Amino acid sequence: FNLKSKKTWVIISVIGALSVGGFFLLNKNKDISDAPTEETYVEMYSIPGAESVYINGKITPKKSKSFIKDPTLGEISNVKVSSGEVVDKGDVLYTYKNKAKEEEVKTDSSDLKTMESDLATLKKNPEENIMEIRTLEKEIKALKSKISQAKSEINTSITAPFSGIVYLEKESDNETETKPFLTLQSRDFYVEGTVTERELLKLKVGMSADIHIFSSEEDKAGTVTGISKRPTESAPDSMGMASNLSSYPVTLEFESNDGLVNGFNVQAKINLSEVKIEVPSSAVFTEGENQYVLVDKEGIATKQLITTESHEGSEMVTVLSGLEAEDAVVKDVQLSGLKDGESIYPCEDQVEGETTSSGGVTIG
Repeated sequence: FNLKSKKTWVIISVIGALSVGGFFLLNKNKDISDAPTEETYVEMYSIPGAESVYINGKITPKKSKSFIKDPTLGEISNVKVSSGEVVDKGDVLYTYKNKAKEEEVKTDSSDLKTMESDLATLKKNPEENIMEIRTLEKEIKALKSKISQAKSEINTSITAPFSGIVYLEKESDNETETKPFLTLQSRDFYVEGTVTERELLKLKVGMSADIHIFSSEEDKAGTVTGISKRPTESAPDSMGMASNLSSYPVTLEFESNDGLVNGFNVQAKINLSEVKIEVPSSAVFTEGENQYVLVDKEGIATKQLITTESHEGSEMVTVLSGLEAEDAVVKDVQLSGLKDGESIYPCEDQVEGETTSSGGVTIG
């Protein structure tokens, strides 16, 4: 071949190779696009919860006493405590000094000396002054009693009626205003909230409650201790508007007062019945001597150790520990083929930061 013919043949060969490659590539893509897709569904079982009543309220000291200055006792001479101090029952909080009683004691003591001097003179002639002596002795006895009482009122100590924390209040500039200058609050707390008439008859004193503290995200155990049958005012509906339903005060106490802060907002959840935790027997699998289920933890199948009652031949298994109401478990572990740590939604794809799924979940 000459040089021109050789170049022509090379060009034809390249075009042919590209054509064949394109043919196979198109057929491969066609095969992929024509392949059937299979949606993966993992059937889940959600453990039902008990009917509950929710009560919103605030943490409040069980005991609180405000102390107002009493001018009849005199002026406060010494405050024995500081704000925030913990005191015991009987501790002295502050003292009064009554200057008017001091002057009264001085005056009466002077009169007493004079009367005692007069009595001594009369007794020099007892037979002639028998009546005067008796009268003066009675007066002296009464005056001594008065002086003794006045002396006891010169200094007055105010003590704590119960153990708690002391708070010194800011004094008012208005002298005519009656305002506490000291407050004592106990360190044990309760919650007071309200329920509507629909919920009132469902509650009983002694019912257990789970009390959630919003600020600290803590949960505390508590008990219903009081249910009033006297309505307060109409309870607001879900939109915050007044409704026609009456509301009734309910009080709850904490099992432990550790870490509680006066004034924190809480929500108490009262389960109206015992929750029986049951799951399908197909959800339970055994490894060694232990029994497990796969629990949905944010879309991940997570192995959870459980203890159960004997369940031979039963479709449902009673779980004694390891699960709670509203937990969701894989209904049939063997059928699902899931393992601990695998996604319950295996067909999820990430597209531009959004999650899309071709899988599904059925809640039992």
